Amino acid sequence: MPLPRLPAERHLLAFRSFRAPMKYTVFQRLSVPVTLLFLTMVALNTRGDFFSWKENVSGNFTDPSRWLGPTTPNTRIPGAGDDISLGKSPSTTFTVTIAGDQATRELVNDQLILNILGSYTVQKIFGFGSPLTITGGGTMNVTLWQIGAQGIVDGAKARIGTFQPFACGLASELILRNGAEVESQDWLMDRGCLKAIVEEGAVWKHMKEVPAGNQVVIGANGRVELPSTDLLLLIAEGTGAQMRVGGRFRGWGRVANGARIDCAEGLLEGPASMVLSNGTWAIQGAFTHKSDRLMIQAEAN
Repeated sequence: MPLPRLPAERHLLAFRSFRAPMKYTVFQRLSVPVTLLFLTMVALNTRGDFFSWKENVSGNFTDPSRWLGPTTPNTRIPGAGDDISLGKSPSTTFTVTIAGDQATRELVNDQLILNILGSYTVQKIFGFGSPLTITGGGTMNVTLWQIGAQGIVDGAKARIGTFQPFACGLASELILRNGAEVESQDWLMDRGCLKAIVEEGAVWKHMKEVPAGNQVVIGANGRVELPSTDLLLLIAEGTGAQMRVGGRFRGWGRVANGARIDCAEGLLEGPASMVLSNGTWAIQGAFTHKSDRLMIQAEAN
C-alpha cells in the first residue's frame, strides 16, 4: 500500500504530519515525519545570492551593470536576502550612492563611502580593517556592525542594534560629525574596545551601559546620552560639549573649556584623575571618590 502523499504547499510543511496505518513497518511509519522535517529545514536555511562590486570606482547601487551577480551578464541589483561585497584589492576609496529604500543581508566593505540618500537596511556589516563612511543625509539601519579601524557617520543618521569593535591592537573608532545622529542599543566587547568621537553638532544616544575599557571624546556642541557608564575614559572639551547620564557616571578623564557632564550619581574611579578646567560636572545624587585626585583648574564650576 503506498504511503500518504505529502502536501504540495511548501509553506505548510512545518505544520502538518501524518499518522501511518499500524500495518506499515517502523521505517515506513517514521519516514513521513522525517521527510517533512528535512524539507522544512531546507526551506528555512535557503539564502539569497552573492553580489560584488565590479571595480573600485564610484557608482549607483541601483545600476545592475556595476554588480557581478548570480548571472552573466548581471540583470538585477541586490535585495534583502542577498550578501554583498564592496571593494577589491588593492584598496582605494570610492563612493556607492544609495537612492530609495534598499536592503541586503550582509555587507563586507573595504575603503568605502556609502552616500545614502534614502535608506539602507542591512543585518550585518563586516568592516575589518578599513574605514566605512556613511554620508548623504539618509538613514542606515543595521542589526550588527562589526567596526574595523573606523566607522564614520558624516551628516547621516544611523540606527544600530549592536556594535562589535573589531580592530587589531588598537581601539576601533566610531566618529560622528557634521550633525550626524546615531542611536544604538547594545555593545559587544569580546573582540576589542571602542573609542567614540562625537564632533561638533553630532548626537549619539546609546541605550545600555557603556562597558569598562572604552573611551568617549566629545567636541564643541556634541552631545552624548547614556543610561550609565563603567570605568569610562571621557574627554569633553569645548562650548556646548555635553554628556547626559541617566544613572551613574563611573570613570575619569577631562572636562574643559565649557564642556559639561550631568548625571544622577558620580563615581570618580580609574587609573588617573578627573580634571575640570573651566568645565562642569553636575551630580544630582551621591558622589564617591575612589581615584587618586580630582583636579579643579581656573574658573571651573
